[in-house]
Parts: sequence; C-alpha cells; structure tokens
Amino acid sequence: MRYIILLTILLSASPVFASYSSWATPTMVSIVLDRGFRIDGQFGNPNSCEKSDIIFVSKEHPQYDQLYSAALAAFTSGNRISLEIRKCGNVGWISDKTINFLDASSPGELRSIK
Repeated sequence: MRYIILLTILLSASPVFASYSSWATPTMVSIVLDRGFRIDGQFGNPNSCEKSDIIFVSKEHPQYDQLYSAALAAFTSGNRISLEIRKCGNVGWISDKTINFLDASSPGELRSIK
C-alpha cells in the first residue's frame, strides 16, 4: 500500500523543466513601457506558447539589468543568444496571445555564442 501511495505522489507531482530557446541573433530589443523589455528573433517556441519568436523579460526579474545589457550586446555585435524559459505569459500590449516570459520567479540564464 505504501508503494501505491508513493507512486501516486510521484506521478502527480509536476516538476518544472527548463526549456531553452533556439540559438538566434536578436533582430529587435525594445523596452515596453515601464513593464520590461522584449527580444525578437528566431528563438522558436520552447514552451509551446501561442506566439513564437518573442521573449519578454519583466522589469521585476532580479537580473533585469544584466539580461537587458546582454541582449543589447548580442543585438549590437550580431552574436547569437539562448535563454532559459519556463513559462508562457500574456503581455497585452505586445500580443493578445501568450509569449515566452521571464518574471521574478524565472531563472536568469542567458547563453551567448559568436
């Protein structure tokens, strides 16, 4: 009986798995009002959100300044980047569909290659 209960608990748990965007060169980096910034490029859709190729980073993300600087550096230099994305979110002034989203609870891993 204990094994059945343990198996039920393990199967019902919903672990959060990291998904990485495709490696891409940003085609646009823009601040969106006072809410955060968006990065456009051929990043794909790592979380199967409703809209692909846009990543939004909320102003509340603890590494907002570092992520913004890295995104601008990649845009300026033409380097490719990949971001760890764990959720979809709705940012109404960008799209009425969900997009890949980083907020205060998201990790801040951004990888860059030339």
